[in-house]
Amino acid sequence: MVGKYFIAAKVPQSVRRQFDHLYSHHDHHHHGLSWYTGEWLIVPIRYFGHHIHDIGEAMVAMHSLHSIDPATAMLGHEAHKLGDDLVYVPVHCLDGMARDVRKKTRHIGEDEMHSFVGRITIVKRNHGSHHHHLPHITEKFHGQFVVDKLYLMH
Repeated sequence: MVGKYFIAAKVPQSVRRQFDHLYSHHDHHHHGLSWYTGEWLIVPIRYFGHHIHDIGEAMVAMHSLHSIDPATAMLGHEAHKLGDDLVYVPVHCLDGMARDVRKKTRHIGEDEMHSFVGRITIVKRNHGSHHHHLPHITEKFHGQFVVDKLYLMH
């Protein structure tokens, strides 16, 4: 199976509540934007690239992470834009976890060249829809949560 696999931390319901109202308060009817809600509110820890050809490879990578130490993630207070493609809330204090994940899974997938940016994506511009503007989000976000389990996402 060819697919895009990545490892992520799920954002707990207690933190997701801060994001629930954003979808209804902003104009979300543009087909050129994708809003992230519910279970899609995650913190990506490591992408394996676009072409892992075997689900077994991804499962081996996940198995190698059973000894990762938990970390406490802290929300940044303001939403930021990443280029013209997405709006996110920064998540701090997961850098060490991300380094450990990369080290333990470096033999799987493509090597990531960019540095880790802890974030929860709120809204993303769909590929090829440059005529839809990203919203300006002024809400403040607070809180922290323990990341003690990582998930293989597809």
